[in-house]
Amino acid sequence: MIYVKRFPESWTEKTLSEYFEPFGKIKRLSYKLTDLGAFGIICYDDEEGLDLDYGSKCAQKAIEALNGRYMGNNLKLFVKYFV
Repeated sequence: MIYVKRFPESWTEKTLSEYFEPFGKIKRLSYKLTDLGAFGIICYDDEEGLDLDYGSKCAQKAIEALNGRYMGNNLKLFVKYFV
């Protein structure tokens, strides 16, 4: 699972999903907008549930590609493993 924050508050759950779908099959996505800002938690899993490393491989690809990406308005996307 990965934890995502520092993205524009105008993003919706769909927008968040669109950014992270290229890295693998999303099993669950949780999107919250709070007084402190928006954040999301994303879990990847293969459709058949046979590849036990699939989720962590997808998460690592997403972290490497998107963490620190400039999102405008002084926002840099924060993408890390959720612990």
